[in-house]
Amino acid sequence: MEMNEGVQKIIEIFQKINTEAPPKTREALDEIGRLDALAKEQSDQVQNLKVQFLANFDKMTTEQKSNAFSHLQLQMEKMLEYSDQKVEISRRMTANLTEMKSQFDAASTNFIENYPTSSHRNSEANRTPETPKTSSSNRKKNETPDEKRRGRKKKEVKKEEEGEDIKQEELDDGNGEILNEMLDEDDEDRTWCW
Repeated sequence: MEMNEGVQKIIEIFQKINTEAPPKTREALDEIGRLDALAKEQSDQVQNLKVQFLANFDKMTTEQKSNAFSHLQLQMEKMLEYSDQKVEISRRMTANLTEMKSQFDAASTNFIENYPTSSHRNSEANRTPETPKTSSSNRKKNETPDEKRRGRKKKEVKKEEEGEDIKQEELDDGNGEILNEMLDEDDEDRTWCW
């Protein structure tokens, strides 16, 4: 059930992004385009006014010069306002997209890729270490007397230096219980296949 809930959350996130981000972005870009066109038109008008002002500068009186210059400044201020509006719109658009991205990142924790994987598959602790296959003669050489092996232990015969008496070791059945029974001579000659 968690996977289905996660998938539903992902779908909701993408629907929100697809329904909110593109229209807002498109509106902002359209507004920037409109302001660009107005600023270009205003720039052309300012350029024409500058040319006319410089061409007729000698013919104008001081009052006309001051009026023409103030008019030229107003036109340039309009052009700057259009540029400032474009910058403000782009800031808002960037802030909206940044907020949308942060919401997306926060919600992306519910994505399937971010679900924890099952521990029995990927856990290194649960894996048995790989050991190279060795022959029984090599294994016997590498064993220490304290190592435990599977299966029934063979009886060990020790010789005492003084009396050369033969003792029989107690047998361990693998469960920690010691068996005190003696093996028959017939059992010693038999080989067992497990």
